[in-house]
Amino acid sequence: MITVIASYVVAHLTGAQQSRLYIKIAMCMALALTAVIASVNVRTMTCRDIHYYDVIIIAIMAAGIIMRIGYMLYTPCNIRQHDLWGFDADAGGHAAYILNLMQYHRLPLSNKLQFYQQPFFYIAGSLMSFVVNSILNTSSAYELADAARTAACTASCLMLPASDALCRECGIGGRGRVISTALVACSPVFYMTAGMLTPDSLSTLLMVLAVLYTIKWSNDCSWKNTVLLAVIYGLGVMTKVSVGVIALFTAVVFVIRLVKTVKTDAKQWKMLMLRYIVFGLISLPLGLWYSVRNYRMFGQPLGYVLDIGGSRSKLYTGDRSIAARIFTFSIDNIMKGPYADVFNDYNAPAYYLKSSLFGEYRYEVPAIIPAVLLFAALFITFIAVVAFIYQLIHLKNKSIAYYAVPVVSVLMYASVTYFYMKYPYGCSMDYRYMGLLSVMAGAALGRMCENTIEIRFRNIVMNTCKLNKYIVFMLTVFCLASVIMYVMVQ
Repeated sequence: MITVIASYVVAHLTGAQQSRLYIKIAMCMALALTAVIASVNVRTMTCRDIHYYDVIIIAIMAAGIIMRIGYMLYTPCNIRQHDLWGFDADAGGHAAYILNLMQYHRLPLSNKLQFYQQPFFYIAGSLMSFVVNSILNTSSAYELADAARTAACTASCLMLPASDALCRECGIGGRGRVISTALVACSPVFYMTAGMLTPDSLSTLLMVLAVLYTIKWSNDCSWKNTVLLAVIYGLGVMTKVSVGVIALFTAVVFVIRLVKTVKTDAKQWKMLMLRYIVFGLISLPLGLWYSVRNYRMFGQPLGYVLDIGGSRSKLYTGDRSIAARIFTFSIDNIMKGPYADVFNDYNAPAYYLKSSLFGEYRYEVPAIIPAVLLFAALFITFIAVVAFIYQLIHLKNKSIAYYAVPVVSVLMYASVTYFYMKYPYGCSMDYRYMGLLSVMAGAALGRMCENTIEIRFRNIVMNTCKLNKYIVFMLTVFCLASVIMYVMVQ
């Protein structure tokens, strides 16, 4: 948080934010310095050294943070945004939500347009904007809204240590953690959400923390872990109701623990039930108070999503079959170009892949760079899907830490797919809603690269030891292409 705020303040005080070139030069220098420091430290170690992988992971995290902060600084809050709709408290967009809190010290007085959204991101953004603008002594509507993006950027940066902690909790070793961290650090969706005035980055972080602390709780159902998990869920649902999807995983873990407790220590089940009650007493009011407020004031149902016109909308895709939209992967769509087209595309799997790399935008960069990035991402996605399927098939007698990654991935994918079925619009396919899948993919690939696995299909036997080399190579290509592209983006 301090690093993000300090970078934002320094960029404004020095006037660097007025020139993207200065910011990009600073990004390149910071990335080069990080690489030099890491290489100097690693050169004196061997892979058997206890801190060998930690040094590499810290360097990759630093590079990821540099890219996130750099993207936020060279991308103003009126460029590559969603549902901004002007810098006026009555405009109904994300900026207006912030301005209601900062200029009038109140929540929105209606639920029109984006005012129906849960408030936690906007509260956090307003607090960070207040700090930044107090330092800069600025107060225009644009500056208040722009500085609120530091909350999104902070959340995107915190996702790096959070995802690494998840890998540790899942029992993934140093080599696998490097793979996972590299994917999370260099996934463009996290650069883009770091610079957006939307709750997507914060909601993804809280989903990661919910999975992490569910696993921690399964190993130690102490009061500390119970309360922390309840607060995470409360804040998560107060950020986006969709965070509650992960609660299905947590509910299963709770039931498993209860059944085991009743079988092995019947005296403790009452104490466990008390923990469940306290969990509910914390998480439900914290997560749902705004939904209850809007229901009482405006009759807004839980899970409400803004209607954008049905079949009259230019974004409508419901005239296509469900099979064409959801249950096929359009190679033709991939081959026609790397960028997503929100007005014409309808195939969800292809759109998910493209929007995870480029959002809904097109960039003036050499065509070879996005093409290479897309090809590398396609390879990594295919291997990640294989890893998910393998781990799902081999769940028997595994720990909760093992099945967390594939099960949560299935839950998340099913949730976003159902959302697209219910709201058949191009914008419903945007990958920014499902950034958790990139974190889960990193963990799945990390586990695959950490262990040598024999995959058998009929008479074919594939040893993943050789495959791991290709994964590392393609992941390196992916990371380099991602960094180069988003340093060059105008």
